[in-house]
Amino acid sequence: MASFLEEKIEAGIFPGARYLVARGAQIRDEGWIGRSVIKPRDLPVGPGTIYDLASLTKPLVTGALAALLAARGVLDLMAPVDRYLPELRGGWLGKASIMDLLVHRSGLAAWLPVYLKAGDRDGYLREISALSPDYRPGSRVVYSCLGYILLTLVLERAGGEGLHLLAEGQIFSRVGLAQTGYRPPQISSRGLRPPRRGTNGRGRWPGRRGSAFRGGGEE
Repeated sequence: MASFLEEKIEAGIFPGARYLVARGAQIRDEGWIGRSVIKPRDLPVGPGTIYDLASLTKPLVTGALAALLAARGVLDLMAPVDRYLPELRGGWLGKASIMDLLVHRSGLAAWLPVYLKAGDRDGYLREISALSPDYRPGSRVVYSCLGYILLTLVLERAGGEGLHLLAEGQIFSRVGLAQTGYRPPQISSRGLRPPRRGTNGRGRWPGRRGSAFRGGGEE
């Protein structure tokens, strides 16, 4: 495994990694290799390196929570978004279904820098609801970070807790992911390692205060 990862690092595919190979409960190989960050400073990967999972949270958390809440009768996947976000009533986006958001066919654009104008959940909801559709809703699939930000709000309304608490209580703690979570208390934002070489504008903490969706929610 180490030699395979070293080849990829030398090819420039990624700067480094932590890895574990197991069969059943038996760990066959485990270690770390390369650099966790290259810019703005060079940092090696270590046993305590925490990686930002970025958009992997879409299927691993947001999608999974939607399925769990739906199975429990708390969330209706075919219901219009405005059932859970009444602030959207009367607009085009409120008529989209939860499923439309889940499968990226709501009409929302792929991504916009809404964090430049929004610093909290109300601000995100306000900025996204003011957008015009990027295409006719339901007509095609466009991978949308904006749609999953709305899904975060829907899940929090339906589940009665913040996304980080829902994820911890419904997913991470149940499968033994003790080192996985939102808002890691032991490190600052500078301690998180990006999932790729450096970050771009979308990697900034959102909003002026940077508190709206810190530690994940949507990338």
